[in-house]
Amino acid sequence: MILIALFAHALGDYPLQGNFLAQGKNDSKYLLLMHCIIYTGVVVLLFYAVFDFYALWFVALIFIPHVSTDFAKTKNLISFRVDQAIHIATLLLAVMLIRGML
Repeated sequence: MILIALFAHALGDYPLQGNFLAQGKNDSKYLLLMHCIIYTGVVVLLFYAVFDFYALWFVALIFIPHVSTDFAKTKNLISFRVDQAIHIATLLLAVMLIRGML
């Protein structure tokens, strides 16, 4: 489950973002929001497709921290590494909650 989460992160945060969103999200809250919707959609769809799992709390748990973290990164409040660490920690938290480990 963790490998699927990391794959979803890599897919949603990089190739599906494209240069347009990657550069534009720094100046446009709309583009930042579009990136976060795409990212969340990728994670949620992969979890549903692979594990037959879907819950609204899961969508919120992925979406809200991603928006907050990426917004902070666009304002240079956090570094790229901190941004990625928060995204991965969020996914690990989600996996632990799904598996009943918390």
